[in-house]
Amino acid sequence: MPDVSYVYPNLSKVYLKSDTPRGGLTERWELGKILGCKYIEVPGTLIKNKTEERLLGKTIGQFLDEKDIQQLYSKGADLPKELRYILHTEPSLGKADQYGQKISSPINWYDREWRINHLEMIKLISIQLGKPADFIEIHPGYQRNKYEDIAVAILEIIDGYKKAFDVEPLIMLENRTEQFISKGRDIRDFWVYLESEHPELISKSGIILDVQQLFTSTKSSFFKELSLIPPQCLRGFHIHAEHRAPMLNDRIDWKIVFGIIKELDGRIVINPEIHQKDKVKYSIDFCERLLSK
Repeated sequence: MPDVSYVYPNLSKVYLKSDTPRGGLTERWELGKILGCKYIEVPGTLIKNKTEERLLGKTIGQFLDEKDIQQLYSKGADLPKELRYILHTEPSLGKADQYGQKISSPINWYDREWRINHLEMIKLISIQLGKPADFIEIHPGYQRNKYEDIAVAILEIIDGYKKAFDVEPLIMLENRTEQFISKGRDIRDFWVYLESEHPELISKSGIILDVQQLFTSTKSSFFKELSLIPPQCLRGFHIHAEHRAPMLNDRIDWKIVFGIIKELDGRIVINPEIHQKDKVKYSIDFCERLLSK
């Protein structure tokens, strides 16, 4: 049985008592600690919607500079020592811009300049938030990215973050539907590659498995693909049903999923990644019930 810690999911600004569009750490921590969450989730994305376009005079997919970050995030000060967070970086979701066109932000791990700009942005976000992240969550991107590109990015993020803050965050890669690491076999092949070519990263990185994304990508072969994932790579899970609270009558058989989770060793995080504030407690309780059976 693993040592499970819960993450309070990133919620819309409508649920946050904040004067800035993306808020900060304090208001999220106040919500999370009530439910016993050890971590909170904070967005660390590029310009992501038409509201931010209009505020900053930029377009979806552009990097944030220091001035942008100061407008989007609350400045952290006098933060409690026990406050810990996950910085959830760009997932490349399609969003409508201010002209109604749907745009997906790029994830270009193959491009050195893009990686440098991305690293600088997430460091500036952490400075504005008031402390470094414990985990940084990244996403695969599309087919032009390769395993080596992601490995290099992980190395650079860890090194750059350590130079800036004297800490090494754990880097967690999330599977994404339609991106080049989406199925169980993709996760397996990526992890085999890391074990072979970058064994120094095995203790510094891992997979945070979005169960719904895996189900969407695999459908009838879901449990076969789930069984292909090396247990030793799993550092966390996103538990939700299309960002709604999970239920036993979902198409995903959560009892089987949690049966697999219970067989893991070590520490893992569970993020009930839903969009409804009043369902977060229910979702955590749902996970706890299935873990206890």
